[in-house]
Amino acid sequence: MVINPRALPGHDVKGTGYQVLTYEGDETRGGSPGRRHRSKVWFGPGGAAVAIALERNFDVFTEVEPHAFSKPAKL
Repeated sequence: MVINPRALPGHDVKGTGYQVLTYEGDETRGGSPGRRHRSKVWFGPGGAAVAIALERNFDVFTEVEPHAFSKPAKL
């Protein structure tokens, strides 16, 4: 399984210091509707992450959807 966080467009809350990142399996990244696999990351001075809050409503080890392990395209 590949872990590749991406910023959720429209959810960078300016003035609060945090950004929402989504991961594979989240509904915005091809998961089933209502599926949450994301984090809220707070950034400190210089852009370093200082705190992370994970949000997930499924077990990534036992409840992975079948398409999560689809074979990669050959080059």
